This record gives sequence, structure tokens and C-alpha cells, in this order.
Amino acid sequence: MNGPILDILLNLIVLSGLIGVLLLIWILIISMIGLFLKEVKTIPKSKEEVE
Repeated sequence: MNGPILDILLNLIVLSGLIGVLLLIWILIISMIGLFLKEVKTIPKSKEEVE
């Protein structure tokens, strides 16, 4: 009797864990892009001179 309930609980825990990991990766990517854009905006002249 407890089998299906345990399976559902395990599936929910696994799904929530995967969603949490994906959110962490997404936040890291967004923060990296934000930092990169800030650097590009703060030093556009030096990059043009290098090119």
C-alpha cells in the first residue's frame, strides 16, 4: 500500500531538486552575463583600441 505513495514522494523530491539545480545554474549564467555586460559598458574605448 505504501509503494505508490513513496514513489510519488520520491519523484516530487527528485523533481524539486532538479528544478532547484536548474534555477541555480540559470542564476549563475545570468549573473555572469550581467558582469560581462557591465565590463563591456565600463571599458568600451580600451577594447576598441585593442582591436
